[in-house]
Amino acid sequence: MIATTSRADKEQRLRDLGADEVINYREVPNWHTASRELTAGGRIDRVVDTAGTLEESLKSGAVGRTYRLRCVRLRPPFDPRLLFGVAATVRALAVGSRVQFISMSNVITAHRLRPVLDQVFPLEEAVAAYRYYDSASPFGKVIIKIG
Repeated sequence: MIATTSRADKEQRLRDLGADEVINYREVPNWHTASRELTAGGRIDRVVDTAGTLEESLKSGAVGRTYRLRCVRLRPPFDPRLLFGVAATVRALAVGSRVQFISMSNVITAHRLRPVLDQVFPLEEAVAAYRYYDSASPFGKVIIKIG
């Protein structure tokens, strides 16, 4: 697995969570090219894009893949010909049904999956929690604890 980050202090944490390689996209703006080099010239089979970098994700992905995206922030100018160049299908990712949620919950329970927590704030510090989250510095979930 190849992970990307914008901060050097997050690289080791990504490795600790299972990343084989980490690319700092601030230091390597063409991270899609670097990702192909790390796969001996191949392309990535699956891209999980949490930053909304559709263009780079398409360039890093293998030909013929379907990309399911929750939200996309296109930075102008976006060239739609990229979709044809990689024969990609881009589909919106919708929230699943109740049955899918139960299935997901069962997998989470069975495999004892736990989210990565960054910081927990008491309710009285909710404003500080939102500011912290907005700073783009968290690594994992930012929690506001009630009670």
